[in-house]
Amino acid sequence: MTELRLLDSLDDIPAADWDALHDGAHPFLHHAFLAGLERQGCLRPHWGWRPQHAALYEGDELVAAAPAYEKSNSHGEFVFDHAWAQAYARAGLDYYPKSVAAVPYTPVTGPRLLVRPGPDADEHRLALAEALRDAAGREGHSGAHANFNVDADQQALEAAGFLRRHDVRFLWR
Repeated sequence: MTELRLLDSLDDIPAADWDALHDGAHPFLHHAFLAGLERQGCLRPHWGWRPQHAALYEGDELVAAAPAYEKSNSHGEFVFDHAWAQAYARAGLDYYPKSVAAVPYTPVTGPRLLVRPGPDADEHRLALAEALRDAAGREGHSGAHANFNVDADQQALEAAGFLRRHDVRFLWR
């Protein structure tokens, strides 16, 4: 049986446990980077970022996690959803707070649903996506978002009921 824990600091997870969930190829996912943003004050509620990391445990073992935040604005996400916020306001609803699984201030595609390698990896990825969705509802958020995903994460998110965001990016080389 898995249990989701929402943590308000990445330091609540040992660095070795967090870093065992990814292959190290994406430097912005390293515990040192993300925890450093928190420790140095780059992420704070006043700026719209409140850490709410999703950690999925089986007993005492961390099997999956996502760098996740409660957002009170859309700044620093590089996803321009201000029209959604305005539509919510016109309907008399609050768009903020919302949940987002992302790397703050970093519009780089990479894993967001981090899972321990092994035969249960796909099952844990889906369970984490479902847990993110359910937690957003329990926390009173307008929704849950995951930004700049890799294909495996996107498939799990869609299987959990997330909608695919279609966007256009221009890359110059």
